[in-house]
Amino acid sequence: MPKGGVGRKRNMGDLSAFLNWGVLEKKYLGIEWLPLTSKQYAKYI
Repeated sequence: MPKGGVGRKRNMGDLSAFLNWGVLEKKYLGIEWLPLTSKQYAKYI
């Protein structure tokens, strides 16, 4: 798959925000569910 389009970057941002909300704010999920940082996932997108 070619490197990152705008849609993929936006989707990752939405997913990261949702996971941060579920883990850090609401405590619904364990710490292992924290998303990758932007630097970490930049090589995958």
